[in-house]
Amino acid sequence: MYTVSARWEKAHCGEGVWAIALHEDGRIMTGGVDGTVNTWACTNSQNFSLKSSSTSATAVVHLATAGDVLASTLMDGTILLTDTRTGEILDSIANDPGCSWQASVYSTGDTVAVGCGSKGVLLYHVPSKNKQFLATPAFCTSVYFDPSGSWLVAGCRNGKVVLWETSEDATGTGNDTKGVGIRAEERGVVGCDHSAAVAVAISRDAQWLAVAHASGSVVIWHILQKELFTEFSHSSTVEATAKPIGRQDGAEAEETVPEQGQPQDTTVKKALKVIPPTSVAFAPSGPYCAVGFKDGKVKIFHITVRECLWTFTQHSKAVSGLEYNSYEDVLYSVGDDGVVVSYNTQFPNVLNL
Repeated sequence: MYTVSARWEKAHCGEGVWAIALHEDGRIMTGGVDGTVNTWACTNSQNFSLKSSSTSATAVVHLATAGDVLASTLMDGTILLTDTRTGEILDSIANDPGCSWQASVYSTGDTVAVGCGSKGVLLYHVPSKNKQFLATPAFCTSVYFDPSGSWLVAGCRNGKVVLWETSEDATGTGNDTKGVGIRAEERGVVGCDHSAAVAVAISRDAQWLAVAHASGSVVIWHILQKELFTEFSHSSTVEATAKPIGRQDGAEAEETVPEQGQPQDTTVKKALKVIPPTSVAFAPSGPYCAVGFKDGKVKIFHITVRECLWTFTQHSKAVSGLEYNSYEDVLYSVGDDGVVVSYNTQFPNVLNL
């Protein structure tokens, strides 16, 4: 039911892979710390071949694609827009170093949103090159257009997430007379965790919003009601064996010999350490959410049942990106270990309450 379909050990010559995006035609784009963006062809989620590669001067932070546009954010702040058909660079947008974070492309491919730190959310219209910024209550790190084109969300370092209802409208947003391809009307702000919203995602039916927080929580919101629905987390057990009980003032403890058959007196401590999430992705069918964590694990959660269905352990370092394809329950993950993995997550026929 939940299996690993394929695994690339050195997708970027062994360097860490920070970003992944899936094109609607099945191509896979991966971005590495070495500055390369590789495009792969995939057959049956198992047979992969490298189709093209491009190189930038600094690490690729995030990738997003829709229509014929691929948006790449780089460590030096540059935002690159590329034609996925030809590989031609459509535009290169300068930004301050370290201030271009996650990107998302509107369903038509004409409008790109980028989390730009203290500047808020950049909306960029590809055909006209018009720009506009949407304000956020704090430093913006994560953005996401839902697949249907109905919502845009932005996560901030103070844990708040802003929701805009979006529609195709060339007149622009608010008082801005420059058209950016869509109209975005703010519908509220949600947040219950004050730690940074490191990743956000919306389900394909535009019902659920997932927010991964630096504190370790993954919060699921009901979008229309703006109500918290449930919360997930992942933790691991840490064990530490203390020294034998004796003097604690730095002097040698008097050696004692335990009675025959009795173990030496030791103290064993066990504690649960919460592992921060790094990425979230919704499956195309049903209320299923995949979450990647800093310890390399990928967990599949059932939202309405409120439980973890499966845990994958294919990465030896932090998971840096997750993507579901748009037409079947195949999940892809990338990590700091340089590994790219595809998973078959055919879900059981469970009543989706």
